[in-house]
Order: sequence, then C-alpha cells, then structure tokens
Amino acid sequence: MYIYLDREQAKEGVALVLGASEERIRNYIRYFEEQGIEFVGDNIPYYITYVLELDTVREATDEEMLERNQRELKENEILINGKIVDYDINTQKIVNNEIIDKTREDYINEKL
Repeated sequence: MYIYLDREQAKEGVALVLGASEERIRNYIRYFEEQGIEFVGDNIPYYITYVLELDTVREATDEEMLERNQRELKENEILINGKIVDYDINTQKIVNNEIIDKTREDYINEKL
C-alpha cells in the first residue's frame, strides 16, 4: 500500500493523508503539488517522525514521543538508552539512571 501524506504536517508529527493507492502514483510529488510524501506500508504508525533524508516518515521512538509530550512516563518507568523500561517500584529503585534492587536499608527507611 502506498500512502501519501502532507509533508509539512508530517514534520509536525501529524499524519494528514492526502491519498492512498495499491499501486505507486507516478510522479506523486507533482500530483500532490509538491506537498506529498510517500509512505509504503499497510498502516501508518500512530506516532510518526519525518525523515528529511528519505522524505518519508517512520515510527517515532519512545524518546521522541516523550520530547513531544505525546507520551508520559508512568510511575514505574524510566527512559534508558532511548527505550522505556519498566521496573518494580516495590523492590527496585533508580540510581544514576540505572535500575538496581533495593537494599535492606532502603526498606527500613521507607517504613519511617
């Protein structure tokens, strides 16, 4: 499936569909008056990022979604190396951006 999106909207992370076709539209740039970009796939990702070098879109990374306020971290989540990681807040803690197990001292201090 060839899906054609508005370039300026895609740069903002919005997938405004101009058209779709089972077959590639020849010279789609002129067809969509210099505003269209081509995405090949069955479904457009829910959160997109415009890729200037390829003049298309791809699925947004966790980090990009957080930066654009399209997603928020839950209480038991942390961003490590561009990926959202879950941890058990009852038995683990975050130290220097790493998940580590709580110590006996941590449990004692939490009871206070």
